Amino acid sequence: DKAPSPEAWNCYLAFQDWKNTTRPVFVHHELKIISIILEYGGTIDLIEDPDNLTITDFKSSKAIKPEHKLQLGGYSLLAKEQGYEIRRLRIVRLDKSLGIYEVWEAQGTELLEIEHGFMHAKGVYEFFDNEKESLDD
Repeated sequence: DKAPSPEAWNCYLAFQDWKNTTRPVFVHHELKIISIILEYGGTIDLIEDPDNLTITDFKSSKAIKPEHKLQLGGYSLLAKEQGYEIRRLRIVRLDKSLGIYEVWEAQGTELLEIEHGFMHAKGVYEFFDNEKESLDD
């Protein structure tokens, strides 16, 4: 057996602290989900809180970034297409250096704006991807 790195151990400690503090009620974890209609998919780290369905994504980056929020917007659209009534998005950043966690959440209007932001970002990506293909022809 190999001992975990200090960074991995700190992430584990941060996760345990978050879990013990918030006591989440898991609905699904590591849920692989795709959309033929929207033409994308992903793996949702956690859907929790059956009374206020929340998508929670865990990150070990140095900061919570805008692209992390957009990723959750995409996950929310995927889950909603499958019949989940998602009401909140949450990022839990697990600090590799300090072993602490940071939480960001969105619900209501902000959640809808993030879903729209994801669709706009997806559209821009597809535009440039199509342009690249036409240049390759």
